[in-house]
Amino acid sequence: MDLQMKYIYNHVIIPRVDYKTQLLVWTNSQTEKLNSTCRYMFKRKASLPLTTPNSIIHSSLGYAIKDINTIQAQRQLSRLYNQVISKGMMKDIFEIDCKQLQSELLSNKSPLAT
Repeated sequence: MDLQMKYIYNHVIIPRVDYKTQLLVWTNSQTEKLNSTCRYMFKRKASLPLTTPNSIIHSSLGYAIKDINTIQAQRQLSRLYNQVISKGMMKDIFEIDCKQLQSELLSNKSPLAT
């Protein structure tokens, strides 16, 4: 049953969450609430004690259940990377956004400068 739950979680629930993160960014409290609900459901359905450490649930050595915060961060970094390497109008829009952010921060350097 635990392998079925792992499959359902990683291949049904997570893709839906991932799709929704394309348009909105959830706060840490929202993602933690969703993560805790999903972990509770997974532990119950897999007949695991509720005291099972979350690290076992998320570890690749354990059940390898994906963490929603990690998925959201990966999605955002992927989007940012694609904007940085893009050409044409997307690159122009990205550069304008960077200049606007730099202006809002009252900074001499680009927000992307190290």
